[in-house]
Amino acid sequence: MQNQKRLFLICLYLIISVHLTAQNIIYQPGLYGLSYDDSKFTRPFTEMTAKQLNSDSITWRGSNDWSMRLLGYLEAPVSGEVTIFAESDHYIRMDINDEYRLEAGKDEEKRSLKVVMEKGNKYPFKVWYSHDGGKSFMRFYWRWPGQDKILIPEEAIMHTGQNKDRVHDLFQKLKEATIKTYLTVPNPSPEKLPTLQVWQKGKETMVGITFPNIPDFTCDAWCYENEVDLLDIISLDQGRMKLIHTIRKNAGVYLITLITPESGAVTFTSWIERKKNYQGSIPDDLLLPNICWQFKNAPAFASAPDPYPDFIKRCFIFTNKGRTFLDQTDRKKIPVRKTDEKVNNPPWVQMYLREDQPIPDYDPDRWAAYSDTKYTRSIIGVISRDQKYLAAIANNVSVTMCQAWHDCIHNNPIWLPANKPLEQCMWRLKLYAMTNDIDTLIHRVQNDFPQKDRLSPDDSKQSEEKGIELLKGYSE
Repeated sequence: MQNQKRLFLICLYLIISVHLTAQNIIYQPGLYGLSYDDSKFTRPFTEMTAKQLNSDSITWRGSNDWSMRLLGYLEAPVSGEVTIFAESDHYIRMDINDEYRLEAGKDEEKRSLKVVMEKGNKYPFKVWYSHDGGKSFMRFYWRWPGQDKILIPEEAIMHTGQNKDRVHDLFQKLKEATIKTYLTVPNPSPEKLPTLQVWQKGKETMVGITFPNIPDFTCDAWCYENEVDLLDIISLDQGRMKLIHTIRKNAGVYLITLITPESGAVTFTSWIERKKNYQGSIPDDLLLPNICWQFKNAPAFASAPDPYPDFIKRCFIFTNKGRTFLDQTDRKKIPVRKTDEKVNNPPWVQMYLREDQPIPDYDPDRWAAYSDTKYTRSIIGVISRDQKYLAAIANNVSVTMCQAWHDCIHNNPIWLPANKPLEQCMWRLKLYAMTNDIDTLIHRVQNDFPQKDRLSPDDSKQSEEKGIELLKGYSE
């Protein structure tokens, strides 16, 4: 009898606990989910909150292929039958209570669903959206007897901590599934030399670099933001490596990159090689390598958890006023994004030109505009959040320089010697990491890229104009 009484009390306690827990669920505004950097839900980009089911009223990626999946709860507005409508430019799907589903492709007209609901009840709600070029949009409406069709209001959608945990776990699993580490180069002096590692995110080849002279500083250089494919990685002595890429526009040649670490710096040197027995031509406008140097994996330098404009305030170039932080430069709005979007207030990305370069004509399809502020040195960098350290890219002659929202900076040198056939040229830049000492940085860059090796404006003008033309197609 005593055991039965104890069992009864335990069951009663559990029932009361479950009831109290259900009553104390904390709901957060909006649906929570993942944004993907492709249209097939395979390359997770970032966790996100959609506080409304209306792309006109939230931060929204207006172009480029991408997708997202969201989950949370939908609170019923009335008791009875509710018709839900979905508008989108491409694939859309929603599940309600794991019982009702609407799914439609780009050309399907039926985008409505009737659901029986109980007023005030919160129903598990999931949304999938995929965008495949063109104008990107998504909107959800509902209607019931006595009520005209209206947009689903933001107060009707919400998520819980459990939803957030599920998304976070999914994000980690997908990242682990899509990221492959290919090679860590043996480092003969890890306390002095940067350590190189090659890993791949989807088809993006990343060279991870760990600098021992800055605490906990590992950054990533995407090689390359071009139409190339990684063919081979070769580990060399002295902590060096060689990357071999094929070029999609010309199957008869390779792009070879030698990556050389030294104390506080890493040099990237590239050249073109013919494949054996290839006798075809190599056009001079075949390729201009574009390294995207990213700081997402470097907590002291990354934008998160601060608002992204704070990262811009830590990025710098050199103008006729000396070191100039980018929030103090002219920043034009992103042409392909709406002027009132968050990423345009202030603009999150910007292109910069050398002081003697004319600004190209306005292009409404560009992912970044050209600033009226121009640079005097081919150096672009970022300082750490505590202002103790800096990271910078430099070279002989930059075509353009750029800061963009992958927590990244770009410094685009030309092929040298200028106006020589491409297969007689080399492409070279250097990544630096050091204490935040501008005089030391300038002195080191001047030694690494002597004045005698640079070009006069007249000598380089034709090559730079060609380089700007080649870079127009790049997207972030």
